[in-house]
Amino acid sequence: MDFQSVLLIALICWNVFVTGVCVYFALKIKSFILEVNKGDLLKLIEKVIRSESQHSNSIKALKNKLSDLEDSSKFHIQKTSLIRFNPFGDLGGEHSFVLVLLNAFNNGIILTGLHTRERTRIYVKNIKEGKSSVELSKEEKKALEQALGKSYE
Repeated sequence: MDFQSVLLIALICWNVFVTGVCVYFALKIKSFILEVNKGDLLKLIEKVIRSESQHSNSIKALKNKLSDLEDSSKFHIQKTSLIRFNPFGDLGGEHSFVLVLLNAFNNGIILTGLHTRERTRIYVKNIKEGKSSVELSKEEKKALEQALGKSYE
């Protein structure tokens, strides 16, 4: 296929597209003119203004709802961190863990699971504004700092 054939096909496609767009707009204009002919233009404009007012009220309601959702979402879990570790050298694998769950105000919990051969013990420590009232282990500090977005050395 030579260049002229390709160009001719492209021009035909373009012509079909432009014709379709023109027909679409012609039908829209005809529909608008029929609306104006059924009643007067003033009624049509009033209808558009009422519709715009309803949309405006709906948008305001949605903005208020979104604002309420944003405010309430600050209390949901937003920051997390999970660290697995081996606290005892005689066990194989990292079966113990530290899980940090915090909200936007850095309030939440640290959940620590210590796994031994006989059992797994789970401990919970409260976090208030990114700090614990009880001493944290090295792994708990690391997980808390990760959840808070701080780098750990």
